[in-house]
Amino acid sequence: MTFPGHYSTVTGIGFHPGNKHFISCSRDKVIILWDLEEGKQLFTIPVYESLESLVMLPEKISIPGHERLKGGVYVAVAGEKGIISIWDALHKTKLFSQTQSKVVGSEDGCLAVTKLLFNSTKKLIAVVSADHNIILNELDTMSPAKQFVGFSDEILDIAYVGPKESHIAVATNSQDIKLYNASNMSCQLLQGHNDFVVTLSTSLANPCLLASGSKDKSIRLWLLMEGRSQCVAVGTRHTASVSSIVLSQLTTSFIVSASEDTTLKLWNLPKNFDLDAEEDLNTKFTVIAHEKDINSVCVSPNDKLIATGSLDKTAKVKKDSLMFVSFYTEFLHLIVD
Repeated sequence: MTFPGHYSTVTGIGFHPGNKHFISCSRDKVIILWDLEEGKQLFTIPVYESLESLVMLPEKISIPGHERLKGGVYVAVAGEKGIISIWDALHKTKLFSQTQSKVVGSEDGCLAVTKLLFNSTKKLIAVVSADHNIILNELDTMSPAKQFVGFSDEILDIAYVGPKESHIAVATNSQDIKLYNASNMSCQLLQGHNDFVVTLSTSLANPCLLASGSKDKSIRLWLLMEGRSQCVAVGTRHTASVSSIVLSQLTTSFIVSASEDTTLKLWNLPKNFDLDAEEDLNTKFTVIAHEKDINSVCVSPNDKLIATGSLDKTAKVKKDSLMFVSFYTEFLHLIVD
C-alpha cells in the first residue's frame, strides 16, 4: 500500500496507539494524518517549518496549558526551529509550542533537531540536537529534566566555578557554555551568547561568578546558585570579537575585557544582582591598548595591575586606571594566550 502526499523527504512516521491512524512529517513543512484502515489521507496540517522528527503521544496526556486531554491524535514534532510543538492532528489544532528551548534554531534551512524519542514510562521527550546534545523534557511541564552533552569539538577555554570548585565551565566551538557538575559530570547549557564563546574567567573573591566573552562582541556575567546558573549582567560596547576576559581577584568590583578591536575595557560591576533581569554593564574606561588584536589579559592578585598580550608582539602592563606602567617588545613570536 502506498501513501502519496508529501513533496519532500519524509523524515518521521508514527502510529497512533489505537491502530486506526498514523502520522507522517516531512521537510515540506506539513504533517499528514492518515487513515490506516482505508489507506487514505485525512488531513494535511501546515506547520511552517521543515520537520526532522515526530513522536506519537498517548491517548490521554497532560501538557502545559492542557490537563487530562483525551479523544485526539496527539503528536510532538520538531525541526529547524529547534522547538517542540504538540498537535492534535485529529482536530488540526496546535496545543503547545516551546518558548524557551535548549536547542538553538537553525538558519537557512539547516538542521537544529535531528531526532525525537518518547519514554512512555517516565513521560519524557528526548530531543537530539544537531550540535550533539540530548535534552530530556518532562511531558507535563515541558521543562528540561536532564541534559547530556556530546561532541565538544575544540575546547577554547575552561574554568572552575562554584563553592569548592563544584562545577567546571567549558567554552567550545559553540554559543552555549557547558557547565559540568564536577562530582558526577552532569551538564547544563548556559545560553545567551549569539556566537562562539571563546574566553572564561572566575574570581577567588566570589567563586560563584563566571565571566564570558564571545565572538558576538559581548561579555556576560553568570551567577551560580544552588547548582543552577543564570546570566545577571551583559556588556555590549566592543566592536569586534572579545578575545580575553578577566574578573578582578581581590574583590568582584570590575571586569576587564580585551578585543580584536584593539581596545581594553574596564567594566564596573554592581554590588548586588537582580535575579529577575540582566543588568546592562557600563564601562569605566576604554583605551586603545595595542596596534593589533589583543589575545590575553590578566589582573594582579591585588587588582592594581593589568597585563595584556597582543598580535603586535608586545606585552603591556597597566594600572587599574588603564594608564600604562611599562611595555615589552623583545618578543620573537606573537603573544597568544
